[in-house]
Amino acid sequence: MAPSNSEVESAIKATLKTHLDDMLRVFKDKSTANVSRMLTPDATFTLAPATLLKTMGAPPTFSMTNAEREAHFTQQFPALANGDMEVLETVVDAPGRKAVAHFRGTVTLVNDTSFTLENVLIVHFTDDGTKINKTVEFTDAATTLQFVSAVREIAAPKGP
Repeated sequence: MAPSNSEVESAIKATLKTHLDDMLRVFKDKSTANVSRMLTPDATFTLAPATLLKTMGAPPTFSMTNAEREAHFTQQFPALANGDMEVLETVVDAPGRKAVAHFRGTVTLVNDTSFTLENVLIVHFTDDGTKINKTVEFTDAATTLQFVSAVREIAAPKGP
């Protein structure tokens, strides 16, 4: 028997909360140990808007697998000092197996530069709501470009 919309809504809320907590721990603990635990093995992650991707030199349909996303975070670790996140609002569409999370995060780099980004996640869930199979993250393009540039500068290998 298929779960009721009420059961799915409860599962989606719990899954989303755990996933957002795991995302915060990536920056606090500098570890990807839990970043994919709420995701299906074939989950995809896409960054938006497409204009940001184009500016960064990526195709507008660029997406990452779990392994690619974990590698992406790991490359940032040498530049990260700390992070914090505040979830501003979540909306759950149980019949559609989706949720939206609006959050603001601040990341401080090892050079004491801080970036505050405001993001919205559109999250797609499995039929029972216990796993995430697709995420689209809309991010503050201007600040993201500054953040990426600063991280690359710090994390880039230094010559002899």
